[in-house]
Amino acid sequence: MAKKKNSKFATILSLMVILVLVVGFVGLLIFFTDNFDTDLKQFYLRCGNDIIVANRDDFSIKMNQEYKFEVGSELEDLVGETDYLVSVIPNITSTTVFTFKVDDQPVDFESVQSLTKGFDINAYDGYFTFKATKDLKDILQMYYGGKTITECPTYVDSNLSYISLVVQSKKSEDFIRINLLLKSE
Repeated sequence: MAKKKNSKFATILSLMVILVLVVGFVGLLIFFTDNFDTDLKQFYLRCGNDIIVANRDDFSIKMNQEYKFEVGSELEDLVGETDYLVSVIPNITSTTVFTFKVDDQPVDFESVQSLTKGFDINAYDGYFTFKATKDLKDILQMYYGGKTITECPTYVDSNLSYISLVVQSKKSEDFIRINLLLKSE
């Protein structure tokens, strides 16, 4: 009779352990797929208390303030995910498309390939720092080698995400795109 009770207890305990493992696995899937809205990512970003596992709109940052983005992965031991690339590109939407002039010649904002040089970005093993110090006109002037830029909107306090911070894995095609709203100090 005691053997039957132990067997029943062991069976119930085993089922409970399996249930906890299944619930934990589903929880991890929900976390890494942003509630099943995206594909399974091999990495995530942490900036302060914000954990970013998928593309994100309207992430506010203040001008001249340094932000630390930690690049992490719960799967790091399995996939060895630590290498990443950081870039800044134009965020092209119906509200952020505009034409500006370079030495009086019209240019579409969507033709700009990279705005990375206009930001202070320092990459380290496992994290990077990001700081915005220039307005869009100054960044475009850098992009076009010091030529005169006119008819360019300001992006600070515009409540429009003219730029996107993109973090991409060097080992896979995974990336996270964060559309930035720049605020004055």
